[in-house]
Amino acid sequence: MTRRTTNRGLLTLASLVAALAGWTGAAALLDLPALLFPSPAAVAEAFAANADTIAGNVAYTAAEVAVGWGLGVAVGAALAVAIVVSPTASRVGYPVLVVVRLVPVVVFLPLLILLLGPTLASRTAIAVLVTFFPVVLATVEGLRSVDEARLAVLATVGASRWQRLRYVRLPDALPAVFSGLIVSAPIAVQTVVLAEYLVGNHGIGAALRATAARFETPLLFAYVLTLIALSLLLFGAIRAAEAAVRWDDPDSGVAEGGGAVAADLPGRPTTNALAAAATFGAAALAWQAVSAVFPRDLSVFLPAPLGVLGTLVDTAGLFVGAGATTLGTFALGWGGGAIVGLALGAVVGLLPRLRGVLGGQFVAARSVPDVAIVPLFLVWFRVGPSTAALLVAVAAFFPVAVGAADGAGRLPARQRDVLRSVGAPWHRVLAVRARYALPQLFAGCKLSVVAGFTATVIAEWFLTSDGLGVLLLQGMTDTNPRLTYAAAFVLAVLGMALYGAVAALQRRLTW
Repeated sequence: MTRRTTNRGLLTLASLVAALAGWTGAAALLDLPALLFPSPAAVAEAFAANADTIAGNVAYTAAEVAVGWGLGVAVGAALAVAIVVSPTASRVGYPVLVVVRLVPVVVFLPLLILLLGPTLASRTAIAVLVTFFPVVLATVEGLRSVDEARLAVLATVGASRWQRLRYVRLPDALPAVFSGLIVSAPIAVQTVVLAEYLVGNHGIGAALRATAARFETPLLFAYVLTLIALSLLLFGAIRAAEAAVRWDDPDSGVAEGGGAVAADLPGRPTTNALAAAATFGAAALAWQAVSAVFPRDLSVFLPAPLGVLGTLVDTAGLFVGAGATTLGTFALGWGGGAIVGLALGAVVGLLPRLRGVLGGQFVAARSVPDVAIVPLFLVWFRVGPSTAALLVAVAAFFPVAVGAADGAGRLPARQRDVLRSVGAPWHRVLAVRARYALPQLFAGCKLSVVAGFTATVIAEWFLTSDGLGVLLLQGMTDTNPRLTYAAAFVLAVLGMALYGAVAALQRRLTW
């Protein structure tokens, strides 16, 4: 264990002690009813009184996360290896990567619940779906970012493709692989808990829903803290595994283990858009052809594409209005969160000591699922658009802050020495720093757009009464699959458009 790692552990412990002390002091000073703001003692009492129930729900959720996340990691790693070693697999798998990246995956949750029912299978499927993308993309990036000289040496001695993969590509890919694991882990936790929150009868998500409905705020805090602890425990386990198998310094970057490595798709934005459109078109044609031979009972779960298109056309005004509401909530929340994240991340990145103190805290905080905040918002705030925008801002903040902090610290030493030698004014130095920061900043913005749009849908499910998210959930609860699939399609198009807009802006500004 390095000295830096020890110091970071002590810093984290000190932060937790300070937060607990601040919470205790605020509860005593404000003297609010426990319904609104319980003290740590009241939360501890509620935890002790319900320890057995909490433990059972945690074990249930942890098992679901382990199965879904484990399968997603296995699928992602296998697909990544296939893409690297096989051009055919790359051509087939690339459109799948594009669709999974550009479409907010939370959109698939109601669809999977319709198809598979509110079962372990649907929760596992969504966990696999959200997990495999960051793993496969990070692993592909790692496998392709290798020392070509070492590969050439092995080729000259007749090493097979598998030997080159095993002895060079895989070891060199480990940092990127672990980055993908850390990005995927909190997403898997969030989607499993969200599925339990919506339709589950067991697990942390179902317990959060029931506790919030009874306004048992101390117990609600206990469950939220337990969920945060579960997420951070998974984060810590991955970091410990990373430290055990890596031989270089795992503390070399601000955005270590969870930076923006898994944010970007390879290829041009236009190519990505065409690949996504072609994939959707081919899937729709196959879906329409197969639906002709389906028994009619299956239309309750899987309506034909032409039926979904008819719903979109017949109720176009409804979807236009809901779409405008969704975009408004996203714009307000994402704009506020991104501005704060950019400012704080830039300060952290420009101050080396502060970067060492808060860099890891940013990453750890991003491992907390957004859904953990929803029950507290239901208790603290009035349900409405402003509360929804606040949830979106929280989701958007961390990826931008991590990207800005990482990017602001990436000015090469040689460039820094040249600027000092010519006495460049501070604003010129900042302009040069901005040039080197743009790639990481835009990668963080892409992650932020996806996280913010996902949070917008979640916020509309629980904190508002309007928007595409409401239509999506309404179609599922009312067993109106055409409405559900139509809302999912519009959300997918908007999500891809937002991601594509950021990618296009990046290509214009990055030089």
